Amino acid sequence: MLTQTNNIDTFLSKDIKTESLIGEGLLDLGDTLLLVGPSEVGKSFFALQLAFDLATGRPFLGRYTVSRPTSVLLLQSEMSEGRYQERVRKLRRNYPDKYIPLELATTYIFRLDNDEDFAQLQDAIGAVNAEVLILDPLRPFFQGDENSSQVIDNLFHTIRALNQSKPITTILSHHESKPNADTFGRDLRAGKYKSRGSSVLTDRPGSVFRLEPTRDYETVRLVFEKTRSFDELKKPQPLTLIKDLDTGLFIPADDQETTKLRAKDLLDMLGGQEKEVGAFKAEIVKQFGVSIKTAEHKINELEAAGLVKKTTDPTDQRKRSIKVA
Repeated sequence: MLTQTNNIDTFLSKDIKTESLIGEGLLDLGDTLLLVGPSEVGKSFFALQLAFDLATGRPFLGRYTVSRPTSVLLLQSEMSEGRYQERVRKLRRNYPDKYIPLELATTYIFRLDNDEDFAQLQDAIGAVNAEVLILDPLRPFFQGDENSSQVIDNLFHTIRALNQSKPITTILSHHESKPNADTFGRDLRAGKYKSRGSSVLTDRPGSVFRLEPTRDYETVRLVFEKTRSFDELKKPQPLTLIKDLDTGLFIPADDQETTKLRAKDLLDMLGGQEKEVGAFKAEIVKQFGVSIKTAEHKINELEAAGLVKKTTDPTDQRKRSIKVA
């Protein structure tokens, strides 16, 4: 159905608001984000961390501003409910908020392109007043050939139908083919990776994030392949992310030094003691041979994850201490 047309000046006079959920043009309210990557790269953990960041309003990856806490509904069909609970429990420890508006469900028979299932999804979204819907992974949630442009185009029409009453942001996790061993190091645009299915899968979403494996098992590369930023020069550059096995979080590595620091090692250094922040940074520099900037950055990450707590001396604001939270 064609919407009402407007003269150009009438259109420009309209008060049309665009709300950015994640800064730097990464994700708008009511838009669709596609998260792609090969199996075992960590897409489910990444999607879950993104869900926590959006629901709590904490900066995405500790770096990109989240405008406000949003209600999130996450449907997963990747693994058993028990195994998924283990992942959720690990990540939940990093978010000390008493209440987080994040609803989870495990389902194996739900289909977006089934009218009855779609109506149930609309009811579920309304029941929890969700503004963000995450499907992890996308493939089990629709029927038909993923290589068919018509099937995928119809799928995105269905997803957009969720926006009829209010804006719903959709985040879709999708598998892609693993690269051959000899393709490591080649440029992304040269064909290093290819998403499974029709090209419509990457054409329709407003944002596409790609997780790529590296030769280092403990790190992955995040590429902001497509964003709403109109200025290519302002589009965020690819990030190397450390997979912190202790917290379950992906943590940006600003330089190679950061990979030397693990949360468990620093928490062990603190033990049950309360140390002066400057002295603790100096101790990290001496023991691990990193820069003072890297040590400070890692301490801030631990604090943001709720693993350590800083306190200020009430008699001297310049004196700060740190201890395990």
